[in-house]
Amino acid sequence: MVLLAALWGSSYSFVKIALDSVTPLTLTGLRVALAALAIGAFVAWRGLAVPRDGRYWARLTLQSLINIAIPFSLYAWAQQTVASSLAGIINGSTPIFVFLITALWTRHERADAERLIGTTVGLLGVIAIIGLDALRGIGAHVFAEALMLVGTLCYAAAAVHGRRFHGVAPEVNAAGALAISALVVLPLAFMVETPLALEPTAGALLSILYLGIGCTGVTFVLYFHLVDRVGSMNTVSASYLRAGFAVLFGMALLSEPFTWSTGIGLAGVMVGVAAINGQLGRAWRALKPRAGASD
Repeated sequence: MVLLAALWGSSYSFVKIALDSVTPLTLTGLRVALAALAIGAFVAWRGLAVPRDGRYWARLTLQSLINIAIPFSLYAWAQQTVASSLAGIINGSTPIFVFLITALWTRHERADAERLIGTTVGLLGVIAIIGLDALRGIGAHVFAEALMLVGTLCYAAAAVHGRRFHGVAPEVNAAGALAISALVVLPLAFMVETPLALEPTAGALLSILYLGIGCTGVTFVLYFHLVDRVGSMNTVSASYLRAGFAVLFGMALLSEPFTWSTGIGLAGVMVGVAAINGQLGRAWRALKPRAGASD
């Protein structure tokens, strides 16, 4: 989860760099195609079993669309006008939507008061880390922000749907989903954009390479592994952790200051993630007998 959050947390800045000279759909198509080739080569090298069941591929196609093709494209387009900080807050609401889907519809996991508190405190922590100033940008680009919200809903639905791939190697799931998205997005990019006429900078090309291999290929292997092992809500709680990593990267690489709101936000993120994963409840139950014994 920590590695997933770290890679996720670095993606927004690199998307911004790439968008300076590459159009959104072209960026998304190249990103997922690179990831599909890298993970696909790994699957072939390891000789991992690839399912031939038609139902599996139908489900994986849906997963690919709602977890990669649609939200990646929407966020890339919206980030042309919406600040990365506000994009991080909107994306940080994913666990809230997963909680609502779980509590009101699927009920495939525990959706109790502890997790509700965790999702709320975690989101407030993200807002505190990024800064309240980012919220002042809400409404400046309503259509782009609405598209990001649609993308966030897609991520939430995908986290719930992702539990259907139990028993298949996460590398196979990731390679298949990424390949499907590449086959959808790349032709669309040629239909509505002019990829061959672009003149990407060296920074944009390096950003796309990093986004493809690290922020997409590796993260989706981790994603499918985590959804299978710890469930959808625990996995998307990494959305909160990535805000913390963004701050840590800024402090380490850019000498950004550590403010009191950042400290409160990091504490809120940690409490939120612990609550979503049930660690606060376990700690409370472990301490209760000791408190009673001391009385």
